[in-house]
Amino acid sequence: MKKNKHILGKRICVIGPSGSGKSTFSKKLSQKLNYPVLHLDQIAHIPHTNWVRAPREETKSKHDTFIKKDKWIIDGQYKRLMPQRLKRADSIILIRANRFKCLFRFFKRCSLKGNRPGKLLGATKEFNFRMIFWILFGQSKRWKKQMEIIKQYPHINIIKVSSFKELDEILNQS
Repeated sequence: MKKNKHILGKRICVIGPSGSGKSTFSKKLSQKLNYPVLHLDQIAHIPHTNWVRAPREETKSKHDTFIKKDKWIIDGQYKRLMPQRLKRADSIILIRANRFKCLFRFFKRCSLKGNRPGKLLGATKEFNFRMIFWILFGQSKRWKKQMEIIKQYPHINIIKVSSFKELDEILNQS
């Protein structure tokens, strides 16, 4: 897999299931390319709460302002925001991760006390049972819907990965 900054372009979407490493990868790629990064979970939730949703219009406004930038990396899905983002995107890195590995990573991040990429500012609670159910059973349905949306934007370079090794290759070759 030979990927570089030219192939990735200036506007990059990182899409994958919860716990797949989207935020960590996006942060590393952002540092390597010197692109601003937006973790959608951070604008879709109210800081200093335990993941309480922000008003939709506020989230949309922050998202739409960010995508006007010349270069960016955005991690996350939020289907209702995808069309305007994909119109501007040059590439999508699609992470297709094993749900049991994602679940393991979810438990691991719940046990960490420190900061992690993509964590909501001031959130004190990471663990919830709904997330476990979502990782195990909900995400595969969403994947199909997202692929239908993505197919509507044939100009986008799609890079499919299924391992952390492949993500590291993208970082090394960018």
